[in-house]
Amino acid sequence: MAPDSNLSFLPLDQSIDWSVYAIKPTACLLVIDNVVSDDSLASIVAGAIGIGCTSFLTWGREADSLHDRIDDLLEDGSDDWLRILTTSHKKKNAEDLSNFLFVATFPNRPDVRYLIITDRPSEELKKIIVDPR
Repeated sequence: MAPDSNLSFLPLDQSIDWSVYAIKPTACLLVIDNVVSDDSLASIVAGAIGIGCTSFLTWGREADSLHDRIDDLLEDGSDDWLRILTTSHKKKNAEDLSNFLFVATFPNRPDVRYLIITDRPSEELKKIIVDPR
């Protein structure tokens, strides 16, 4: 489980002001059930990378599609973007997803920021992902 101070829930339907975030190790989980426009997804990927994101995880009905689309954006970006991890967890349960996000992406790194970008209510996800047991 991630410390609350390192965890932010960002609603997909609101513009994200990336300038308020310092650059630091970041994992970004997209929990998306509806189709996201190409422009919106490109903005999210570029913004997250700009603040230190090196892992994109996807979950929800659109997980597989988002994973493929993020991979395409990364391939079209700079050579450094090719080192960024992308994983789809569409068929995983919340506990497996939580373990992967908070344990496997950055093992033993207390300084990591976790961003959860979603089209679901954040209170619902806090219960599901942060403490799924």
